Amino acid sequence: DHLPATSVDAVICMGNSFAFFTEQTAVDLLRTWAGALPAGGRLVINSWMIAEIAIRHFKDREWNPMPGYKYLIENRFLLRPARIESVHTIIPDIGPVEELRGVDYIFTLSELETMLDRAGLTLLDTYSTPRKRPFGLGDGRAYIVAEKKNGES
Repeated sequence: DHLPATSVDAVICMGNSFAFFTEQTAVDLLRTWAGALPAGGRLVINSWMIAEIAIRHFKDREWNPMPGYKYLIENRFLLRPARIESVHTIIPDIGPVEELRGVDYIFTLSELETMLDRAGLTLLDTYSTPRKRPFGLGDGRAYIVAEKKNGES
């Protein structure tokens, strides 16, 4: 709940990090970021786990052979809250097998817009590339751009 003493012109959340948070934690984080922005300041969130992407590209199981090891990803799509729970198994040619678990929370763009609004931010646009190609259903990445509302603290 610590808000920065100074403001920044922009906040950037890259690499799908936003998907690691439940809805309430995500709204709290958005409020913290909004608190660091002046009116008109921008927020950019990069994700590939919004519903419009995740549902279309979902795979229960995927093998990825790599030099020196095999990499297995097993996914389960769960509801309430919507999320993908993953088990990543790394099978090296030599050495012990390693297993990592992860959870990515899934929100639609409409749900994200509501969450942004609750935090004092306005959704401006969503792109599929950093060069501002408009986002379309099934694109592999999203760059969500929001702006801090005037008069919000």
